[in-house]
Amino acid sequence: MIWRGRNARIFKNQFKHIAELVDEVKALSWCWALNRLRISSCLYYEWCWKPRECLLRRR
Repeated sequence: MIWRGRNARIFKNQFKHIAELVDEVKALSWCWALNRLRISSCLYYEWCWKPRECLLRRR
């Protein structure tokens, strides 16, 4: 996500705000954690507020 934002800025002259990049990273890491780490169901808002608690709830 960060690399894509950098490349868009350099090569396409597009600009993303830091908040947008942070939101994209949160969403991607949430999807990754649910699928790869097999954590028990963790809603997205829980992940955004307290990701550590979600990670501690492993199946």
